[in-house]
Amino acid sequence: PTQTTTTKDAEGKETTVPVQVTLKEAQRLSWLVRTWDACCRVVPRGAVLEDERSAIMYNRTFDGLDRDAAGHTGSYVHLRSPACVATTPNVEGVANVISQNAGKADNKAGKRLNALLDREGVHSKLDFLDPIAYDEPKHLWQLKYDLANDVIYGTNALFAGSLFFHTPETPTFGNLYMGSGVLNTNMAFMF
Repeated sequence: PTQTTTTKDAEGKETTVPVQVTLKEAQRLSWLVRTWDACCRVVPRGAVLEDERSAIMYNRTFDGLDRDAAGHTGSYVHLRSPACVATTPNVEGVANVISQNAGKADNKAGKRLNALLDREGVHSKLDFLDPIAYDEPKHLWQLKYDLANDVIYGTNALFAGSLFFHTPETPTFGNLYMGSGVLNTNMAFMF
């Protein structure tokens, strides 16, 4: 990766110069895991809830989404601190953006989340996480229904090899990543 640095020449004029940064494989892998976790850790709506101390915990009464709801991206949420920030995955540091902007509702995603919370039938202790339906680009997430196994699979176009699954009407769900560790930089040409 490259970074830029600003330097002054003999005349006092500032110039921006690119600087090559060398990362160890362990650092790159650590960054990839943190970024994948922030962008792709997904659970069905209602599978986790917020308790009175604002701690996130698994909902023991979660019986799964019905088959109709399980087929919509609006029924799945990111399992991370609610960001209410730009919903475009920021591969340059999504984890930093999320931690710096958690709780701010002065942006487009925050306004959409507030509108969602104002709807009838929405419970603030269940619907406090960011829905994947608001991620951009619009077709970042693809859902597929496996009729033979009665499982919904969700894949992410940015992280090829990222997968979440949910068996409708059961509390069974999960995530996994089995990719090469290289982000898909050709997303602009896919949609």
